[in-house]
Amino acid sequence: MRTWKGISEVTGALLLVLIGIAASSLLFLYVTYNLNILDSRADSTQQKPIIVIEEVLDHDSHSITVVLRNPGNTPVIIDSCYVYDKENKLLAILKPSTSGTITIEAKKTLTITFDTPDYIPSTAYMIEVRGKEVSAKSLLK
Repeated sequence: MRTWKGISEVTGALLLVLIGIAASSLLFLYVTYNLNILDSRADSTQQKPIIVIEEVLDHDSHSITVVLRNPGNTPVIIDSCYVYDKENKLLAILKPSTSGTITIEAKKTLTITFDTPDYIPSTAYMIEVRGKEVSAKSLLK
């Protein structure tokens, strides 16, 4: 009778290689699945729009010119400017002089002039620029 000692060692080595390949394939599938879940979660959480009033250039009886910066990664839509006095009472709601709304692209700075239809008294103290899901306040100088 013949003994097949060499074949059992080769078979054992092949089985170990197959088990290693199967384990690494399962590990690869698990990791890529979890990375895809993380990517989809990152896409679903949109960044909140941000706006910063860099400077109020002019404010007179006819207009207020404001320099706005969008440091975020999403565009910001601006549609109005609110003017308050020292007691935080609303004096006027101003619209941009160019159109109904203005879009500031991500990482950009824009100068906007708001027309003042009525005379805003010298007691005007603070402005607030508002848009869709965003607002910023600044003191008038």
